[in-house]
Amino acid sequence: MNDFSIMVVDDEAIILESIRDYLSGYSIRTFLDPRDAWKALQNEYFDIIVSDYKMPGMNGLDLLLEAKRNDRYHYGILLTAYAEKDLLEDCINGDVIRKVVEKPLKLAPFKALIDAAITSCATARDERERVVRMRLICEEAFKGLNFLNDSIIGIDGGLKEVYRKAEYIAPTNENVLITGETGTGKEALARAIHFMSARRAQPFIKINCGAIPENLIESELFGFSKGAFSGADREKPGKIELAQGGTLFLDEIGELSPEMQTRLLSAVQEKRVERLGALRSISVDFRLISATNRDLDKSMRENRFRSDLYYRIGTYPIHLPPLRARTMDMENLVRYLVNSFGRELGKKNVEVEDRAIARLKEYSWPGNVRELENVIKRALLHLSDHEKIIGPEAFEYLFYKVDSDSRLGAGESAIAEIRNRIIREKLSLKTLEKEIIASILEHFNDNIIEAVKVTGIPKDRFYRSR
Repeated sequence: MNDFSIMVVDDEAIILESIRDYLSGYSIRTFLDPRDAWKALQNEYFDIIVSDYKMPGMNGLDLLLEAKRNDRYHYGILLTAYAEKDLLEDCINGDVIRKVVEKPLKLAPFKALIDAAITSCATARDERERVVRMRLICEEAFKGLNFLNDSIIGIDGGLKEVYRKAEYIAPTNENVLITGETGTGKEALARAIHFMSARRAQPFIKINCGAIPENLIESELFGFSKGAFSGADREKPGKIELAQGGTLFLDEIGELSPEMQTRLLSAVQEKRVERLGALRSISVDFRLISATNRDLDKSMRENRFRSDLYYRIGTYPIHLPPLRARTMDMENLVRYLVNSFGRELGKKNVEVEDRAIARLKEYSWPGNVRELENVIKRALLHLSDHEKIIGPEAFEYLFYKVDSDSRLGAGESAIAEIRNRIIREKLSLKTLEKEIIASILEHFNDNIIEAVKVTGIPKDRFYRSR
């Protein structure tokens, strides 16, 4: 009852005292003078106003009318010894007064009326909060759509299917796995899904699993208790715990060690985490969005990624296509980046020739959108202050690099390809060696003796690759 404020106005002190005593557990403020009550209403809101009708200086109906015009209460009750029928109907129809109570006041029925008024106030308050929540949801959803448009150019072109999937899955609590090459915009898509979900008002916590040393990833993900290890002089929540109520984004999840995969699987299944050195686990409500540029199917076949974790995180996979497969988006992307970076670099109103955009479409874009951003920024920085046009010559250096690679000798060309794969796919030398050996063996139809004779590679290397 204390959650709802009640104003009682009457020029008879004995009535005010009786109401206060009888409703001692309620949040009540009483006023002998209606003008004092009106002053209080200038700065305060009361859920319920109970006012006598006939009072000196200002009658109760005028007080309620003024309070209603200023939206200072929800439920009005008029006390009167002059309960004319017309007055009753006019007041109730105008939503100024809900009930008229005839004096002398009977306290037991009056308490029941106040309880009913509080129920009405509670319902109204819930409705107001619902409307506010819906307004916030609409505003955040609009922000999410703007964010998606600003961050992932191409939702009407090469990314139309990606956007359709994101829009479909966002309102659910399902885990999402975003795949795609480096630089395709996986984090931007994850943020957009978060903004379009019911969790938008809660944290979006990101951790790059490939950027944190293996000996630190556990404490980053799960946190630690004071004294858990040397130097742990305070407790620290992990990223999973910080994502309470919101979204946890694990970028490059394919880089997690088998041990961390096991711990993460438990957290995803149980929605509970245990800090390092802690004696109890903590319940955490979070949605998981993961991203990787690795082929997780291949990683599972090679026992480098747990299949049971994959099935948990990959409930709904979304693949972001590389930029070279989205040439229809190139013009919008280039013009957006030129305007965006132009404002940042003080190079406003710069135009890009159609021939320049056509030339960019011919490039393979191994670094995807991230590489395009670098290329556009470089082109803007090379413009003199009076230049406002970017022509195709600004991008010719991209093709010199490709042409020079093509002129390399056979050995150098092979090295260049290995280099590019290591950079693009983050492959280890051990993995590359295994692939090369397997490919050579396949060429010789699994005849190890012949393969050794021709290549000179020790035969134990071939046996280890099988």
